[in-house]
Amino acid sequence: MRQSAASSIDVGGGTLGGSGTVAGSIDVAGGVLQPGLAAQEAESIGAPPGNVLTVDGNVTVRRDGGVAVTVRSASDYTSVRAGGDLALDGELTLDVRGALAKGTVLTIMSGTSIEGTFHSLPENRAWLVGGHLFRVSYKNNKVTLTVMQAVPPNR
Repeated sequence: MRQSAASSIDVGGGTLGGSGTVAGSIDVAGGVLQPGLAAQEAESIGAPPGNVLTVDGNVTVRRDGGVAVTVRSASDYTSVRAGGDLALDGELTLDVRGALAKGTVLTIMSGTSIEGTFHSLPENRAWLVGGHLFRVSYKNNKVTLTVMQAVPPNR
């Protein structure tokens, strides 16, 4: 999806994905919020590519919901920008498709405030995914992932 939605969206299952703007709020009770469209994905459905899903209202990710973020590089990754509050309790899935340098900070979500955390990812938790060790933070009304180091694969 790369367009505007004029009302709030409730996700009870499946995937709500794409870029553009939602004029209302998004409530993910089940299923996944997957912001952004890579060039190949966009081409396959005849839409323009984009990495950011803008939500004018609140974004709520309940216990049975999730957010899926794709990282292709330090400057090419998907994210959600909310004009309202973020309420987090579900799962975060990260698909890392490129190399990232130590110290890279990815702001994957932002809002006017944040309540809660993603499941099993409290503040400052180290998280190994996609060959990188990340530190998770919810400070300054942003969800950020900081690359602590690349982790070579086991031989």
